Amino acid sequence: MTGIPPEHDNDRFEEVLGRLDALVHRDQPAVEPPPPVADSSIPVLTEVYQPGQKEEAAEVTAEIETLTPEAGVPVEEKLEQAVAAVLPVMVGILEDVLALQTRPAMESALSQAIADLRPQTEALLRQRLQQALALEKSQS
Repeated sequence: MTGIPPEHDNDRFEEVLGRLDALVHRDQPAVEPPPPVADSSIPVLTEVYQPGQKEEAAEVTAEIETLTPEAGVPVEEKLEQAVAAVLPVMVGILEDVLALQTRPAMESALSQAIADLRPQTEALLRQRLQQALALEKSQS
């Protein structure tokens, strides 16, 4: 790399950005920067959005919240109830992920198998057609 410590790199980067910003906005009146945004309000881009997922999560959360600690209920039973509430959603998510990952692999494997069998099928068809033609000629 550059041999410059990362902290110094970041400081240098900030300095260059400041200069570029000053050059871009040199003829414009001063404007206050926008207020900072809370990190929790910014969605994570690596999460996959699926319609209805929030509603399912809200339902599961509501089910889990109904499992408030009651006197005399063992922890194992509460844990089993929580797992039973979450399990259908987890199964749905796993089905979706497996379908997204296995469908392309299955389609490519099927295409390859068809491509591998095509020469054999064509040869067999030619052979059968030649036999049918020879049988027809011998009968006439």
